[in-house]
Amino acid sequence: GYQMIFDGIVRNHRVEQFEDVLPAGGWESAICDLATYARALSKGELFNDLDALWNDSNLYSPAGYGLGVKRAGSGNNLRVFHGGTNAYSRSYMMIFPSDTTGVVVLTPHFNANVERLTRKIVNTSASLRPGLYSKKIKEEKDDYPLNKCHNGMKSHDDRFIGVWRKTNEEQIIRTGLPWEQFIIEMNNLKKYNYYLKEFNGHKTISGDLVYDGTFNKGQETQILVYADAHEMKEKIEEFRAQGLELVNIETIDFSGSYGLVGLFQKNAPKSSFSWTTNHNAEVSNFVNETQSKNLKLIDIEVAPYDDETGIYFYLFISGSANTFFISDLEEFKNNLNNNNYSSSGGILDIEMYDYGKNSWKIASIWEESDKSQKTTFGISYRVDFCTLMDMHDTESQKGYKIITWQRLYTP
Repeated sequence: GYQMIFDGIVRNHRVEQFEDVLPAGGWESAICDLATYARALSKGELFNDLDALWNDSNLYSPAGYGLGVKRAGSGNNLRVFHGGTNAYSRSYMMIFPSDTTGVVVLTPHFNANVERLTRKIVNTSASLRPGLYSKKIKEEKDDYPLNKCHNGMKSHDDRFIGVWRKTNEEQIIRTGLPWEQFIIEMNNLKKYNYYLKEFNGHKTISGDLVYDGTFNKGQETQILVYADAHEMKEKIEEFRAQGLELVNIETIDFSGSYGLVGLFQKNAPKSSFSWTTNHNAEVSNFVNETQSKNLKLIDIEVAPYDDETGIYFYLFISGSANTFFISDLEEFKNNLNNNNYSSSGGILDIEMYDYGKNSWKIASIWEESDKSQKTTFGISYRVDFCTLMDMHDTESQKGYKIITWQRLYTP
């Protein structure tokens, strides 16, 4: 099963020992076995006195427990339910004694909110109790993606920066997935009309590569590939012949040598990809010179070396120039919070990087926008995972979506 232990990173665990959970369903079984049990329980096939399970005289807990199960409601809406958690999995059962209907849920993920899922199924199924949980769903905000840390999710060493803009558009986020699982999730979300908009690759303290992504509502044909800079040039020509253009790049530390992950998209504007090895102070000159040729910068990635020198990767498209800044971290935060960037529009992309001496820099691209924006810099230089998720949960319900974000390891 799976579990998000720290920082939204998904781990796949193989459970070796079952002895301590055998009485709670640790025997080899499947969801059909749980459904069979629930049906037999509701039909009275397991007890001589079926009503004893939900008779008021057997209710002995203020929380609603009686003879091992929990219950709520009355009459036709009386429901009996119980959940279970084993190593890296969760299950849930709810039955309605009046007509022996019900729901069973089994998920191989320790952090899954099976109660929330069950409420949604009951509330929307014509054969169960449509509308039963409408008030609860509104109070718990079940109609929104579950973005808060929950069911044991915790922050650890990773830190995040992020920018939200008010667009009133739908968005789903995914965090901490290995490459193979990220590609699978990308394809799964495409079936539900979501496409990858922004992504990040990150090497964990244990050396694992994980990916975070934002998915916006809509249908797009996309391909995600990784390559070194020279290979990426070849990929651009290869996919351009198929009608796809590079729309996003990300630097990845592959065991000490930097590579690139590129997102290609059908019918996107023609892009120009380049890179330079520069001192930090020289980058703005290159960007300004390039943008003077009716090109605008839409993405920048940095692979830093020592002494404020690094490899800078750029992605341009045709159009009027965007505004570009490189700042010290403290300078950027102060200018942002004092509205010194207000004439620059809204942040399109942001890159935070360090030359190894805790000398953090911020490269930011600004585009014309009159939309309100929120950032993590109003709280701190960078925030932990659960703080980021709390912010996203709050802002997304107000119509904001993530425009750009970045995961950083800051021990």
